[in-house]
Amino acid sequence: MGRERHLAALGERLEALGEHLGKLERLVDGEHREKVLQTGAALRRFSPVVNVVGQIKAGKTALINSLAESGGVLPTDVNPWTAVVTSLHLNSAETAGEAAVFRFFTAEEWDQLTCEGGRAGLLARSAELETELATLKRQMAEVHAKAKARLGRNFDMLLGAEHRFNSYDRALIERYVCLGMDDGEAGTRRGRFADLTRSADLYMQAPRFGAPITLRDTPGVNDPFLVREQVTLRSLGDTQVCVVVLSAHQALSTTDLALVRLLTTMNDNQILVFVNRIDELDDPAAQVAEIRERIRDTFAMRRMAAEVPVLFGSALWANAALGGSLDALPPASRRTLAAAIARDGAADPAAGPAAGHTAGQDEIAAAWAASGVPALQARIAALIEAGDGRRQVRTLAGQALNIARQAEARLRAAPRDPAREPNALDTEALFARINPMTARLNGRMETITDTAWIALQRELHRLINAYAERESAAFAAALDRQGQVPEWTPDPVAFRQSLGTAYYAFLAEVQEQTQALYDEAAREIRTLYGLVLAEGAMPARIEPPQVPFTAAPTTLGAALTVDMSSGWWTGWFARFRSSRTKAAQLARQIRTEARGVVQGLEEGHIGPVFRDYRAVLADFLEEHCATLYDLVPDDGRGEQTGTGRWLGRRAADKARLLVIAELTAGLEALFDAPGRPAPAAAEPLKALEATR
Repeated sequence: MGRERHLAALGERLEALGEHLGKLERLVDGEHREKVLQTGAALRRFSPVVNVVGQIKAGKTALINSLAESGGVLPTDVNPWTAVVTSLHLNSAETAGEAAVFRFFTAEEWDQLTCEGGRAGLLARSAELETELATLKRQMAEVHAKAKARLGRNFDMLLGAEHRFNSYDRALIERYVCLGMDDGEAGTRRGRFADLTRSADLYMQAPRFGAPITLRDTPGVNDPFLVREQVTLRSLGDTQVCVVVLSAHQALSTTDLALVRLLTTMNDNQILVFVNRIDELDDPAAQVAEIRERIRDTFAMRRMAAEVPVLFGSALWANAALGGSLDALPPASRRTLAAAIARDGAADPAAGPAAGHTAGQDEIAAAWAASGVPALQARIAALIEAGDGRRQVRTLAGQALNIARQAEARLRAAPRDPAREPNALDTEALFARINPMTARLNGRMETITDTAWIALQRELHRLINAYAERESAAFAAALDRQGQVPEWTPDPVAFRQSLGTAYYAFLAEVQEQTQALYDEAAREIRTLYGLVLAEGAMPARIEPPQVPFTAAPTTLGAALTVDMSSGWWTGWFARFRSSRTKAAQLARQIRTEARGVVQGLEEGHIGPVFRDYRAVLADFLEEHCATLYDLVPDDGRGEQTGTGRWLGRRAADKARLLVIAELTAGLEALFDAPGRPAPAAAEPLKALEATR
């Protein structure tokens, strides 16, 4: 069964970048060598994350097995109560010889999740719902007691610990991620450690992917304690692509509020929708169009982008095809598959010929094409290639280029003589230029971030106040019509969508201004090189740093009291007498909780993001300024100081410069045109090796 190899072009670029870094490491010394090693470590860590979220029983895990072509390594009968984030790391360079790592909650995390009633308990305390809080605490205490009874004296020792293995099988995985059972021998039974397992990381090779990629299976989002939801939200932060898995029997509707709430934390261009289990439909050819329209209608109602791709397929068909036999398929599913193959070979009529098959393909290949999984793989790969893959290659190639250019400048060692050239700089004059330049650029970075955050805060609070007034007015109107206990349902999804829209508009503006400032810093640094070095010795260009990856604002997806069931509100409103007081208290509660979300956004998300942006600029300036000081004449005779003078007298200068020129050409190709493979570094390094 011939299949397309995905991310092959990205893999070639990453491999070329790794070769360039390896050769550059052997050309430089001291701090520059340390920088190269750090860049290489970042390259090895790179593995774009594809988070798979969805409805309970939509077949998320089965779909991940088929995406990874893993042979069904992940158990697909996990009970919905399981709260374990499971990551499949494909083709990772960071395994350290280990195949599986299972991490347990710390004591503090476990207490937050269980002892106080979870996130739902926090909301109950905020709303002063004592009865609901007591119920939640009692129920979570039972969960705690069962976990402790299952693990016995190992319970306390496991908190904060890790279990590592150099191999794994399905039985081992089931001990950590599946529902625990009450029978079987201690230490071997299924799900023994699942209650305390925070995350599972599994490493495997996937020849069909040409680059590293991480497929992450997330817990569900609709348990009464919001425990799994908290775990899922935490796992979404580093997502590059989010695949939303829906069941063909229950395609996205307005009742999937918890799932839609998660999606508001993501940028629309990160999202793919896969409607699974079409093998169970009576008439897929007719029903697919109807389901797609329903999903589009829901997106429109929730102000989500209508252009989010919606694909259809069957993980069951895909895994059967990967297993090499369709015999185990249920008869009805087999008939539906045969009809799909006979029609056009594609489960989704809109998928086009690339998702179908040609006459001559065997039944297994046709089933694989009809499953929709290869089309989903291609979509995921395209998003990664154009998004995080491009960004990462450009970032790391730019870092390597700057190191290479600094090394080249030191090797050429041709400073201008201030005694003969009026515009040339000595150490004192260089200091007089660098100090105000760095202060000005760093100050502008502070201004960009501070001004943008103030504007975002103002907009978020405006949206909060408008939503609070809108909901309290709707509730008051319902009270007037229906009496003391009206049938009233809040609408927090549209509110969250407006928060997400405001955030991503803010982020786009900040990133654009930050990149423009980085570009300006690179131009100013090159100007200083021109004032320090003779024309033939100055770098041809200085690559600006790239705006670092920004995690998703998962705080925006945290549940609020308005997300809870109507039963909560009945008890809450009973505490107040007049209709006016009820409406006013509702508005107050919404404002209080939503402002807490804004505070969490600042402390847990915006603050770290802005620190990263500032650090990138500060590090870039510091690195180049150190090189400039090393090159500038300090004695009035046109002689450079320190490393520059030492390197300038080495016998291998010519060989080094030749290698650097070749490396620079290859790195420039990666930086400027990351969509194309860069040439490998040339052979002159051998000549350099011979001189050592």
